[in-house]
Order: sequence, then structure tokens, then C-alpha cells
Amino acid sequence: DIIQETEHPTVGRFKTIRPVWNFSDTKAELRMPPPTLGQHTEEVLRGLALQAEELQRLRHLEVIR
Repeated sequence: DIIQETEHPTVGRFKTIRPVWNFSDTKAELRMPPPTLGQHTEEVLRGLALQAEELQRLRHLEVIR
């Protein structure tokens, strides 16, 4: 019972491995599909204190999307 089918916004339905641990009252399941490439880049970089101007510069240089 380790395989779980999930929906992804760009590739559709696919099978993946669910978390291998379980708790007595809660079965571990995936709640979200894997992120797309770059989906959380801006959020992570803002968390590292990069300002909007620096993010824009990195986008312009095609370092990030």
C-alpha cells in the first residue's frame, strides 16, 4: 500500500510513493503534488532576504524564472 496515485497540474495523473511512515490514528498520504520547476523559487529567495529589485535582475539574467 505504498503506491499512491495523484494529480499534477502539468503532467496529469501519475503514481508515486507515499510517505512510508504511519501513525496510529493517521495514515500518511501526499497532500500536494511535487512542485513544478521554479514554483517556489521567489518565495525561498525572499525568505533569504532578497529584495524585489534583485529578483528582477536575476529574472532578467535568466538565472531564475
